[in-house]
Amino acid sequence: MKRKLLVGAGLLLAVAVVGGVIGLTARSIPETSKYAIDIERWRALAVSLPGPRPTDVRVLEIATNTVGQWLAIEDGGFGDVFDMRGYAFQVRWADGTSLIIDPINDADSQQEVFPHATWDALAWQEMQEAMLAAQTIIATHEHFDHVNGLTNSPHFDALVGKTIFTRAQLDAQLSMGLSGIDDRIRAGAKALDYSGAHALRPGVVLVEAPSHTPGSQLIYLRLADDTELLMVGDVAWNRANIDRPATRPRMVEWAMGEQGENTAHWLRALHDLARAHPEVKQIVAHDRATVEPLVKAGVIAEGFVVEGG
Repeated sequence: MKRKLLVGAGLLLAVAVVGGVIGLTARSIPETSKYAIDIERWRALAVSLPGPRPTDVRVLEIATNTVGQWLAIEDGGFGDVFDMRGYAFQVRWADGTSLIIDPINDADSQQEVFPHATWDALAWQEMQEAMLAAQTIIATHEHFDHVNGLTNSPHFDALVGKTIFTRAQLDAQLSMGLSGIDDRIRAGAKALDYSGAHALRPGVVLVEAPSHTPGSQLIYLRLADDTELLMVGDVAWNRANIDRPATRPRMVEWAMGEQGENTAHWLRALHDLARAHPEVKQIVAHDRATVEPLVKAGVIAEGFVVEGG
């Protein structure tokens, strides 16, 4: 009996070791993506609705955090750090209307998951004021850090009715309590059903991209001056995921419930898009290394603007 217990314990240990080793590996990136990015179709959709396109895009940094680079990308150094930022974005039109993308989470949500992160109360209040003034609020995906600025907003009742979530975002069942969407949002937000790509407003095109979450979507922006931006959300955590391309380790994929094969195919598609169309500036949601150069170049601006404020 004792020998059987020892053998059983040895097998469990072996399984744990093998699982750990496999978990540190990453899914292979395909040579060809099953997702064909038709940039000309996106461009056509961006001008398909009547009215002028946006004049500018602005970014607001609300949270900062650091995680091991090995969590963000295959073969990331164990001693290297990924500088992870919590950014919200504001898209503005000449008539003063605006759209908010990714209402970043509140302080309590931040500390619960990332206890060593920093959080900017003044910036969060600035985002809340901009959300009150905005006509529309959307998210790249349904994780709490991209949604809880709405979920836990002191102005929730005034904001939820002008928030648009996709049906996939509203229906997603996420593990580990990662969703920022609750029953109040399901009851009060606008539900959007679309397939492939959808023109939301002049210059704003949504592209379904189930991968990091079931409701992940890309947001393509074509401004009035023909500047093109593509917000990829958390399909990638940093630009290296797209440039190499390479995915996150399987243990991260498993823990977060990602659709790993889809993520790998989207990273290939985004890599190919970057090579074929470098004029389309890809913004990775948490990566300061992609955001700060765009700010320095004047492509996007820092801080939100509230008309009349």
